[in-house]
Amino acid sequence: MLAVGLFFLMRRGTPPPADFRWTTDVVWKAAYVVVAVTFECLFFYGFLRTLFERAFGVVLAAAFYAFHHAGFQPEFAKLFFVGVLYATTFRLGNSALLIWPFFIGVGGVYDVLVSSKVVAPIEHAEIRTIALAVLMLAAVVAAASSRSSPRSRLSS
Repeated sequence: MLAVGLFFLMRRGTPPPADFRWTTDVVWKAAYVVVAVTFECLFFYGFLRTLFERAFGVVLAAAFYAFHHAGFQPEFAKLFFVGVLYATTFRLGNSALLIWPFFIGVGGVYDVLVSSKVVAPIEHAEIRTIALAVLMLAAVVAAASSRSSPRSRLSS
């Protein structure tokens, strides 16, 4: 429900261009953004954010979040505040799942495809989407198999 509200809020603030259509190319770009932000959510918030916040605090963790977009989305001031919002949400709810569907799933796709005027074009979205999804799936399988292997049980 919150994601739908965010969509309409963003749409009101920055409506899509009159010629915007959900073509196959746009769907692949949206799929790439969803897969990339899923990786970002799991890796940055599930792992790095926790380490950075413990080591440096919420403010520097938000700065790391903003600067990890260098070369892709150089709106660092906006991304810093997004990083603070994400870190606060993660801290209060202690789960990256609170961030993903609401902020990243809707906000990321709409921002990249419609709102932002400084995002670099996504070249070869189909290849990038499939490659990243396969690599993420391989990492999940590797992690699951290492947890269930007899060797990992002996070392615990």
